[in-house]
Amino acid sequence: MQDVGDAGCLVDEFNRKIDYLRLSINRECSFSCIFCDKEGYLGGQPGTRLSPQDVKAIVGFFHETFGIRKVKITGGEPLEHPRILQVVNEISRLPNITDLSMTTNGFQLSTTAWELKVAGLDRVNVSLCSLDRATYKQITGVDGMERVIEGIQAARDAGLTPLKINVVLLKGINDHEIDDMLVFCGKVDARLQLIELHEIDAVHGNQHGFYKQHHMDVSKVLDRITIPVRSIEYRDMQHRKIIHFKNGASMEVVEISPSFCAACTKIRVTASGILKPCLMQEGEPVDMLTLLKYRSHEQAMKVLSDAIKKREPFMVEEDKEKIMQVKITFHAEARDAAGLSSIILSVIPHGDQASIDDVLIALEARFGEKLMPALLQRDEIHGIQLQKGYKIMVEDQLLDPSNDKNHEVEPGSTIRILPPFSGG
Repeated sequence: MQDVGDAGCLVDEFNRKIDYLRLSINRECSFSCIFCDKEGYLGGQPGTRLSPQDVKAIVGFFHETFGIRKVKITGGEPLEHPRILQVVNEISRLPNITDLSMTTNGFQLSTTAWELKVAGLDRVNVSLCSLDRATYKQITGVDGMERVIEGIQAARDAGLTPLKINVVLLKGINDHEIDDMLVFCGKVDARLQLIELHEIDAVHGNQHGFYKQHHMDVSKVLDRITIPVRSIEYRDMQHRKIIHFKNGASMEVVEISPSFCAACTKIRVTASGILKPCLMQEGEPVDMLTLLKYRSHEQAMKVLSDAIKKREPFMVEEDKEKIMQVKITFHAEARDAAGLSSIILSVIPHGDQASIDDVLIALEARFGEKLMPALLQRDEIHGIQLQKGYKIMVEDQLLDPSNDKNHEVEPGSTIRILPPFSGG
């Protein structure tokens, strides 16, 4: 069984710490969005939903047993759950829940925002796929754009913040609206979350033509943005890029990629109470409600631990020998006191050992010279190397990347790549 550690943390075989539960509480949704992924699950009847008691049992178990403190409520459309306020309240009353959020189409948010805040909800993600009324109706099947915008404003006023606006990028439909979306988000003090269209076999098995027609590489639309950029950072969760613009808006980019999967710490539970370790894959189903009702705590813990142990990234790099020896699960740009860039990594060796040389090879393969053209160089004799003057610090030990390339890296080690003259 996978060891959950002294603090009860659940970690899969790729050393990804599970700290985030995405909970679908119902299947109902009055919208018919053309991009909807159904949370990767088509099981259950249309009226399937979790009761507040079900929610309390599931979230309580993950929280008390595995230390999960971040929960996102989804659907269907969660605001169509007849007891949504009680659901929110049951989760918020658990001790040490640090982030309770909800993803919603926002259609009912203008009349529920304050009640949700009082019940204990921290923040919301609102889907707003277009700022054009006709395009919005084309995508969602509902003439509701103005009402959703009212809901966004109500959420801001109620303090359901930080507020995020979700936009699934659809080539030929809304890909020309990103500048307008950024202006809108700047006005309502929200972050734009630009989401790459993704295809899930279990849901979109017969709609490949739609994906092929409307999928668009996110990088192509980023090149079109005319608003000046102030700064760029990367989240540890799924290596998401965050772009801050000079008009005060910010945009989080959600791309399905190897680095996205390598840094994923989420698990999902469907409205039927089925554990789904990965959105993009079927996996081995675990009926949470039956498990918690008829098994002991120790038995339930073992079943879930074993299920998570089998959790694998949906996307991985090519099966190159040395790349498979090290998985980079955290990457962020940082700046030291002198304003110089540095790179922080948390690396997980696969196999018996991994060396600094393996780390550099994986770094180049994962992020490439497009991301860090000034950091890496190729040498026909020595292979991948850092540019002259860079140093590597493994935990508290400063190393010379040229002379210490065979230095072994322990699992879970934190590595910092230091620029010249950073002073360590």
